[in-house]
This record gives sequence, structure tokens and C-alpha cells, in this order.
Amino acid sequence: MNSPTESDAQNYILANIILSQKSANSEILRTVPELQDILQKLWERPNKNRSPEFYLLVLLLFWPDGAKKTGNTLDLKVCVQYMRESYERTYQKYLRFRYLVPLFFLGNGGGLQRLVHQIKFTSLLADEHETPGMEGLQRIEGEIRNHKVFALRGRDQIEVSPHNPASVYNTDLVSFYLGFTIRGPVAYNIRYVKKSAQFVDKHNKHILQRVEKVD
Repeated sequence: MNSPTESDAQNYILANIILSQKSANSEILRTVPELQDILQKLWERPNKNRSPEFYLLVLLLFWPDGAKKTGNTLDLKVCVQYMRESYERTYQKYLRFRYLVPLFFLGNGGGLQRLVHQIKFTSLLADEHETPGMEGLQRIEGEIRNHKVFALRGRDQIEVSPHNPASVYNTDLVSFYLGFTIRGPVAYNIRYVKKSAQFVDKHNKHILQRVEKVD
């Protein structure tokens, strides 16, 4: 945990994430804020040659959680940009256009439990259809602009890659499941959201107050 090398710190954080998948109640698990502190200190060190794995850990631990606010925060838009540049520098010439398997998905749990290992969902998301096995994943609100997909997390608009580019055909609000590959965040199972339905959901309370009683 106190090793001065980045590779040791990354391995330590990854070990905690994997352990949380196997034994969520382990007494030696570190909390998310503790692991964030390690990454934040590394982030503040100047280093232009970081690996994609470093940025992957940043995305996994710092992706905004609407249900719980922490004092730790990093600019994920910058992180995604750095991650893609690092991937192109490190792996692009070897992997070229090969399919990148998502390593984790964003789930509905809290803490490290919101990270779901890909082995549970990759086959379910392959055909882009909704199936009963997906209830453990969290749907992310997003928007499509200029044929690009953005995840909307509070004030942040973070660009993500579409798993199926053919599903990006219109400028509109969308929702999707979020996966994390070695190149960056990916939007799976993109669904367009009807703006009228979203308006009603957002203003439901005020609308009901203005409706008179009827038989």
C-alpha cells in the first residue's frame, strides 16, 4: 500500500477489486476512498508515459456515483483522453482493430460491489437485446451529439465509445449500460429515451399538484 512505485500501487488496487468479487466481506479489503487516495496521489505526480491500466483503475474507482458523494474527484474527461492516447501508444500496433473485451461493468451495488466482472454479462450484451439477466447492471443516462455518445453524470459529460456504432444514428437522449475496456468506457445496449416521457418523470410531482380531482 505504501510502495513508491506505481506498478505496485496498481497491483494492490487491482487485488482489492478482484478480492471484492470473490469475498465482499473480507476484513482486509480497503474502502473505495482509501484506494482513491492512492490513485489521487499518483495522479498528481507528473508522468507522460502511464499505462492504460492506470487510467482504467481511475475510471473504475472515480466514476461518479449518484447515490454517494466522496471528497475525492478527478477530471474523468481528461482521464478518458489520456487513456486513449496511452492505448494507442502501448497496444494499438499489436491489437489493431481486434475486439476489446470489457473487463468490468458498472453495476447497481455500492463501493467496490458496483463493479461487476465481465464474465457475468459479456454473453448477455453481445446481441444488444435486453434480457432478464441484466438487472444487476446500472443504466446510465447519456446523450448523442455529432455521432458521439456522452455519459451525463451531474455536470460532467464524458465521451464513451458505442459498442454498436450502428445504434448511434440520431441526436437525442439515450440510456445504456457502461463497460470498461483497456481503451476506455464503452456504451452497451444503447436505447433512445423519449423526451416527453423524461419530462413527465422529471416534473411528475409538480404535474400531479396541478391536476384537479376527477371521477
